[in-house]
Amino acid sequence: MSDRSKDQVGRDASSGDWLMMHGEPAPVLAASLRQRVEQRIAAGEYLPDTIQYFNEVSFRAVPGELTVSDKRLEQLQKLCQLWDVRLRPKEISSHRKVLGPLIVAAKRVVYPVLSAFLKESFHQQRSFNAAALALLAELSEEVERLKASTHHESK
Repeated sequence: MSDRSKDQVGRDASSGDWLMMHGEPAPVLAASLRQRVEQRIAAGEYLPDTIQYFNEVSFRAVPGELTVSDKRLEQLQKLCQLWDVRLRPKEISSHRKVLGPLIVAAKRVVYPVLSAFLKESFHQQRSFNAAALALLAELSEEVERLKASTHHESK
């Protein structure tokens, strides 16, 4: 196995077994995600401290297997897609013909400065969102477990 097929913490990332969807390994999705992350690293979108943060954070919402309804699972999956907040400008442009170039230049100067000032706030918000999502997943599983035990005891 090449060093490239191992992730930063030494797990075998080439197999796709690290990513589960509905309790099954999702190697195609894992390969797609790996390719997108590598492209973003190459483009300089992920800085070394960001990579270090992702290596240290646990992405398991609950220990073991999550057992929730399909509706709850869909809601949790949507939250998983939205938890990562950051300042991402769309293409910087202006529809104004005369002032447009000045507005675009000003936005290009302000964006990096604003990003630097808000970096820690966004990091804290991402950490909070991840913790809140993990708690929601645990509570959802506990609700399902209580429903099952109540249903079982009533029979």
